Amino acid sequence: MQADGNAIERGNLMEGPNEKSGVVLKVDEVKGGDGGKPITDFSVVEEDLVNVPIGEERVIGLDVKEAKGGGVKGPIVDGLVADKDVLNCPNAEQDATLAKQVVVEEETVGEGCDSEGEGSDSDGSGDKQVMELSDSSPCQRSEKHIPVEREADLAALLLAKEQFTMEKLVPTVENTDFRFFENVLVGNPKVLHLNVDKFDLDNQFFLELATSQEWVPTKHIESLVEYVANRHEERLKERRSIFLPPWFVAHLQGKTRAFNAAKVNRGRVLGDGRLSGFLTKEGRKWGVDVDTLYAPMIWDGNHWVGLCISLTDWRVLVLDPNPRLKDMAVVRGLLEVVLKMLPYLVEKVCPAPEDGAYGLEPFTVERVGGAYENRRSGDCGPVAVKLMELHALGNPHPRMDGLTDKLVDIMRKQWAMDLYKDWVVPVYVGEEMQ
Repeated sequence: MQADGNAIERGNLMEGPNEKSGVVLKVDEVKGGDGGKPITDFSVVEEDLVNVPIGEERVIGLDVKEAKGGGVKGPIVDGLVADKDVLNCPNAEQDATLAKQVVVEEETVGEGCDSEGEGSDSDGSGDKQVMELSDSSPCQRSEKHIPVEREADLAALLLAKEQFTMEKLVPTVENTDFRFFENVLVGNPKVLHLNVDKFDLDNQFFLELATSQEWVPTKHIESLVEYVANRHEERLKERRSIFLPPWFVAHLQGKTRAFNAAKVNRGRVLGDGRLSGFLTKEGRKWGVDVDTLYAPMIWDGNHWVGLCISLTDWRVLVLDPNPRLKDMAVVRGLLEVVLKMLPYLVEKVCPAPEDGAYGLEPFTVERVGGAYENRRSGDCGPVAVKLMELHALGNPHPRMDGLTDKLVDIMRKQWAMDLYKDWVVPVYVGEEMQ
């Protein structure tokens, strides 16, 4: 990878907050981007409202199963039928709010291929960005899914597995039970699991997450960010770091026009209740509980990156799965409005510094170099989340530069199994099994 000019050497850019490793790594400005017009306003709003056929398998009342592979016995499911019907409206309120707030000002063309013939990360849906707005029609009602026999076998198998440890942060070998997991879900991909850690997720969601080079939309990134944040909650608290959902950056970008039009008191543009309430939650207050923020961001509607926002360094680090797609001039354009807005948010919610007031100069932006590059494309979303996870934890083994295409394939499959085990299975097994 050729750097543009002299590379900036910083010993801790890949180590995350509060980490001093002494290893010198580069933050570089890489040529070879698409040179496209910077986009500042966009929205990707997902609607996946699928009713769930139960399938042809025998529906059973699950009680006690023995895990395959020598696992331990235990009660799997008791009392599976929901007490009442549940609205089949996955994330409707959040997506509708986001859709109203984010204004698409320009139609954009996908990245296509760069000068070196490497494809961009895209879902192949066409040239134009499309923002879908839900209508006011009432949501269909759907009963809670009743698991079938093979799903009970899968639940028993997953529950018998060892719990997560940091040694498994990036698995190196494919889980031996993945094929069985995949076959069970493929048998009925439209089964919808309601109220799964505040999401409604169907089996297709997990199959897409597990598929190599499958581009994933906002719901997958939102779920992964939530999962990673919960998994490392205590470690992140020690490092004064938090993960932010995808809507955070999109919400700021949706205010671009009003922010740029404001001649004075630009901070008022950012003073809406949703944002203020989010930034002042107990235990997550900027400048009090946290100094480092990790947030996913999508560029041109088809390429996910991770942002590491440092409130102490006044800097945004870009964790880009494929930095060859855009040079730093384009990156600065994409981030320009966010860099300008962040000081106003800091002034609004952070305690005043001892030496007076905060300045309102924009945050600086740099891009971490030397990390794994997903040049084959398609994996940008999961890779962006994994890069943020590694960086937030101090870049432990195998480190961001130790990832490979093979490890990414294994990682995606394991994430799908982990989310299903930790989110879906407890919905059916009851509180006593969580």
